[in-house]
This record gives sequence, C-alpha cells and structure tokens, in this order.
Amino acid sequence: MSRVDFKSVFVFVCILWLALAASAQDDEVWTSAKKDSAIVYFVHGIPGSLGNPDNAVEVWVDDEILIDNVKYGQFFGPMSIKAGTYQVKSYEAGFGPDKGFSPVAERSVTYIANQAVLVVGHLTEDGKNFTNSDFPLDFSPILNKKNSRVFVFHCAAYSHLVASFYNWSDSEEHPYVGHEAMLNTDKFVAEITRALNWGFYVQEGKDNGRLLYDKAFKPRAQKGHMVVIIGVPNTPTFKVLFKTHKKKLK
Repeated sequence: MSRVDFKSVFVFVCILWLALAASAQDDEVWTSAKKDSAIVYFVHGIPGSLGNPDNAVEVWVDDEILIDNVKYGQFFGPMSIKAGTYQVKSYEAGFGPDKGFSPVAERSVTYIANQAVLVVGHLTEDGKNFTNSDFPLDFSPILNKKNSRVFVFHCAAYSHLVASFYNWSDSEEHPYVGHEAMLNTDKFVAEITRALNWGFYVQEGKDNGRLLYDKAFKPRAQKGHMVVIIGVPNTPTFKVLFKTHKKKLK
C-alpha cells in the first residue's frame, strides 16, 4: 500500500480552505451590499514610467484611505462601500493628502445600493495625463446555466484596439464575440458559453493590426468575468487583466 503524503494533503487542504474562505468573503460582501451599499472593484492602471511600470498607488474616498500600496496592474475587490457620491482619488503610495500631496487622478463617483461598479485609474487617450473612470457592472442573473458574462474595458492609451473572444470548437453559431475599433474608455459586454474552447485576443487597428495579446480563456458557468486593458501598446506597461466575480449570477 502506498504511503500518504501528509505534507501534500495539508497543502491541498490549506489551498481549499483559502478558496472557500475567499468565496465566503465575497458572498458576505455581496450580502451587505444588498442593504445600503455598493460592490466596488478597483484597477490600478496608471504607469509610473514606460520603463518602470511597477509603481504603487493609494486610493482615497473623500478624506479616508480605502486601499494602500496597490501595484500597477493589480485588481482590488470586491469591496462594500455605502451608497452615496464620493471623490475617488489616486495618489502615489506614501504621498497622500495626509502628507499634503495632490492626487494624480480624481473623479466623482456615485455608488448605488445593490449595484456593482469597476473603477479604473488609467492613462488618457493621448497618454499624457491620468484619470479615473467608473464602469457599471451587470451582475444580474444569467438564465442559461452554461453561459458566463464577460465585460471588456479598453483603458489603454493611444490606439484604436480590436478585442475579441474567439473559439476553435466545431461550431458556426459563435465563431467570435468582439468589438472593433475600441477607443479609450470604450467597453463591451457579452454572454458566451463555457461549452466552447475560447481564446481572447487584442490587436491594434482594424485591418491586420499588430497582435498585442492572444491567450486561451476558460469561462466559468454563471460567472461574471472582467477584462481590463491598460498601459501603452508595445511598451512594458501594456497589460490585459482578468478578474472573476466569484458569486454565481443565478
């Protein structure tokens, strides 16, 4: 009889416990939001410089710090924030208003109870300035149990981008799901079925543009998947970020 590797079992149990704890935490956040709060996700998409994109920021809501030391390209959330209108401000980490500094990006955001929103700090279209954009997230029930909902947000600078989900399954019903010639802060939302083999690509321009990103994508049934494109194409700052809202949309 083979021996049991108790170390491996222990590691597996720890990973499982952490996954269940994270899922339970998401459910708790969502439950509290149904009362008088909103669900909020945040993405740090403001690069420090083209050669050194890993700068960190801190995010303040009015006069209170919400997130501390978020690195470039990180997704943060879900968070539960009481419904209301706030000034969401991004500062370089360690250089907040408590030390007399000004924000690198600022935006007035209204959070509505029992709704979800994604806030992205990112470059403006000309790549010269920073801004915060907020996008509502439709986490209403998905009726088809095999489908998932995908949200794609173009928050990169300069380029018109083509972003698309495509599949290589033997199906002509859903050859691709995409949006052409996206501009800065454009978005699209679609439902795709997990029964097909999907990939996701981003390219510059509309006709035979340079391919910037192309990887497999595995949707999860009745889940919401967020895809955020940030940075400057063809530099180290360009990133495609993925985040799954863990609570099932049913």
